[in-house]
Amino acid sequence: PYLWNSLPENIRSIHSLSAFKSQLKNHLFKLAFNQYQYVVFLVFSILYFSISIFVLYIYYIKSAWSI
Repeated sequence: PYLWNSLPENIRSIHSLSAFKSQLKNHLFKLAFNQYQYVVFLVFSILYFSISIFVLYIYYIKSAWSI
């Protein structure tokens, strides 16, 4: 009963099984995205920073060889 009661009223009141499954999936995806939004942002920030450092390193190596 706890999980059922934790669902929004608009999802609990759906009578069609296919509509219920669709709305439940959307609700769960929204919960998951909101919960991990900070983690996703952090991972992409680290990835962007790493790529930027790599590009600067390659540029520095090319500049050092051309002197």
